[in-house]
Amino acid sequence: MSSASPGVDSAFKKLQRFLFMGAENNRYLHRRRQLTSDHAWHIKDLIHQGRGIEIVREVVRFSTEQISICPEALAFVLAICAQSTDQATKSAAYNSLKQVCNTAQLLFAFTKFMEETQRPMSTGWGRAHRRAVTNWYCSRSPTELAEIVTKTVSRYRWSHRDLLRLAHVKPPTPGISCVFRYVSKGFIATREEYASSQDLDVQDALRYLRAVHELKHAPTEDQAASIIDNRQLAVEHIPTHLLRSRDVWLACLPRAPIESLLLWLPHLVHSNLLRPSLGLLRPLLQRISSDNVMSACPWGPCATYLLLRAVGGDGGGCGGFSVVIGDPVILPPTTKVPPVPRQLQQVLYTLHMASFKTLKPTNKRYLVVMDVRGTMWEGGPAGNPVTSIEASVLVAMGLCRGEGLTGGRVQALAFGRSGLRDLEINAKMTMADILQRCEAEPGGTASLTLPLRWAAQRGLEFDVVIVCTDRQCNTEDTEHPAQALKDYRSMANLPNAKFVTCAWTSRGFAVAPPDESAMMDVCCFDESTLKLITNFANDNF
Repeated sequence: MSSASPGVDSAFKKLQRFLFMGAENNRYLHRRRQLTSDHAWHIKDLIHQGRGIEIVREVVRFSTEQISICPEALAFVLAICAQSTDQATKSAAYNSLKQVCNTAQLLFAFTKFMEETQRPMSTGWGRAHRRAVTNWYCSRSPTELAEIVTKTVSRYRWSHRDLLRLAHVKPPTPGISCVFRYVSKGFIATREEYASSQDLDVQDALRYLRAVHELKHAPTEDQAASIIDNRQLAVEHIPTHLLRSRDVWLACLPRAPIESLLLWLPHLVHSNLLRPSLGLLRPLLQRISSDNVMSACPWGPCATYLLLRAVGGDGGGCGGFSVVIGDPVILPPTTKVPPVPRQLQQVLYTLHMASFKTLKPTNKRYLVVMDVRGTMWEGGPAGNPVTSIEASVLVAMGLCRGEGLTGGRVQALAFGRSGLRDLEINAKMTMADILQRCEAEPGGTASLTLPLRWAAQRGLEFDVVIVCTDRQCNTEDTEHPAQALKDYRSMANLPNAKFVTCAWTSRGFAVAPPDESAMMDVCCFDESTLKLITNFANDNF
């Protein structure tokens, strides 16, 4: 029962959805997405229709505008385009490789997908593939390349050594040659061959590689900290056994990217490294609370709230929880989970409130309807410490603050015993303010079609209707939400109105029909939830 507006290209919408979240259907799950050759058929079909160049342009747009929440999907689609028999599509894909796969991890992902989806299987790499990989490595400075190959050594069972061998890369300069020698033979052999070189690029690269080698074999924590401080090495270079060292983290704090520090914050709490007596807490708080960070928060509201709760803010506790952003090596917590410093909780809360500034108005009108029954307060989405009611409030709060005075309009309702109740929220209200209003409402049965009927009966116009509950609703509705949405569109003369169902603790439910591009089922709460909803509202997928 597709109700897509006339002129909508459903095949290209599927492509955009895949580029955004790594899935073609209209159901969002948090679990890691397995991208296989089964996902390639609709991409190949578009290429056969002569739209290969258009696909590559869309991949580049999703990459440069940082739209996607699944970068591996961009590498996957680019790999399919690179295998095309259409020469223009193939050339465009390979010419975009460095721009789209701008990290070593994505380059390894691209290589993995090329090997897994190639039919028939090839015995080697073609000239275009070798040229693109060569450009990826050789268009960088030797020191930049040394940092890349030492920070991410391998991923997806591929290593830099594998790629350089298969691409038959010939280094264009002595500096690049020095780094390649390190990749293939290690530091000792590289030092023996290039120690006497007078080339400045070689000397710079060799100094960097020596620092990485010495850090791996540092006999004491003091020496490791000194190496990090002198050569400005990254957290990714630190050996696992040194990740509990106070001195090592003190050396990292002044110059480590704030995203990296936030990512490793739960580890620092679990490892009891933030005791005031260790001297690590104060400089960490100074970094997080700096004007640069607060004015341009690197994470959105969902991510910062998950972090706040993961390290113990507002009763979240830190035992057993870890932030779901990124993929660091998190060591097991100490036997006794240490108390979280109050100053850290306060700074993280301030950071969370500052993160709302990252939201851009969509100029859409939203109706957010929340289930407020007791089960919403008792447990949350699997894998994080946020309750279902908190997830619902954060969505409403984020949309309200994101739209602000110049954006669209956001109205929040609660399923009450006597029908829908207006919570009367505004952009100045905090999580505690909205939770208090939710708690004051006696919870009633959650119905997926009731919000659409409510808006239709009152002649209210909304571009997006969102229903938030903890699990799939067991309603007595005789009408399917897809039909209710169709009726509402007709009544309100809003052919592009959308409907989102958020069932935070569901393991995977299906309300939206597969062919209904204007409906989305959200089966989890994670750092991308608000981005998912706003991009869906903006027709980015």
